[in-house]
Amino acid sequence: AGNFSHNCETCHTTTAWTPSTFDHDLTRFPLTGAHIPLACSRCHGGGVFTGTPVECFTCHRGVFFVAMNPDHKTPAFSRDCLQCHTTDGWRPALFNHDLTRFPLTGRHITVDCQGCHVNNDFQIVFTDCYECHQADYQRPKDPDHVAGNFSHNCETCHTTTAWTPATF
Repeated sequence: AGNFSHNCETCHTTTAWTPSTFDHDLTRFPLTGAHIPLACSRCHGGGVFTGTPVECFTCHRGVFFVAMNPDHKTPAFSRDCLQCHTTDGWRPALFNHDLTRFPLTGRHITVDCQGCHVNNDFQIVFTDCYECHQADYQRPKDPDHVAGNFSHNCETCHTTTAWTPATF
């Protein structure tokens, strides 16, 4: 019923049929982290040992749909849980912003996620400074950026480390 291989030596020895052993590391899903101590039946319900999905989301979809900090559904987070989580535990979750179109540098590193992703909007796709710093562009009067028709490419004069001093 479990559709086990007919190669009995995978688990048994010629010395004795029991105890038997099984090396999960030789499968498509080596056991790591919190999966190691689980009873086989947690993943292989009904004694079915073949065809078990290996994608995290298949077993952990319930956690995905109730996650609220941040909300995983609304911004359409990837269902590849290992992008942020490990098999050791869901927390702490890690996200490598360097793998996005907007690697964090300078002061952006210390900004809380909600500072840019207001209302858990993680679908922000712009990468230019002006989108977030329009008020910073319009405020200066010496020199007046608007009257001077300065470029919206803030990095021409400013850095991500500090808005001032600026160079021109």
